[in-house]
Amino acid sequence: MFSEWLPYDPGPDVGGLTLQKQMFSDGEVTFAEYEQAMTAGIQCMRDEGFQVEGPLRYPDGGYELEVGYDPTHELNLLAYGISQADDARWSDVNQRCQAQWYEAVQGAYLAQFVVTGAELRAWLERAWTCAKEKGRELSNPPTESEALDSVVFGCRPWEDGG
Repeated sequence: MFSEWLPYDPGPDVGGLTLQKQMFSDGEVTFAEYEQAMTAGIQCMRDEGFQVEGPLRYPDGGYELEVGYDPTHELNLLAYGISQADDARWSDVNQRCQAQWYEAVQGAYLAQFVVTGAELRAWLERAWTCAKEKGRELSNPPTESEALDSVVFGCRPWEDGG
């Protein structure tokens, strides 16, 4: 359960704790909840006088395929842009707003998509099998790079059929 990730209650000045408890109450963190927490963190930075752009989907809406992952998941990492990062207060404000509003929520959201060793191995096996079926020559043993290359040739190792 996510409740063990929550910090001790630091008092009434930290409004993010209430938001986090609400988001963790059902044992799942959705993308909408993650985005809400990130937006609150960005607003915290703005309230301190910083001009912050975001939340932005990283990396700019593009996708970089990684071994073992399913690109059809709604797996998006949110980011933000700051134009006054040289302000002496920035580091302290950034750390406080992250911890107060979204750090735990972001960790819980992204943790849902971590693949197990068995899932990774199955992904690789499906990629290599499909590549061979499409006439691709593989090294012995085949490499992760060859598994990624199989996608270019129409393989979909994140699907059970590959």
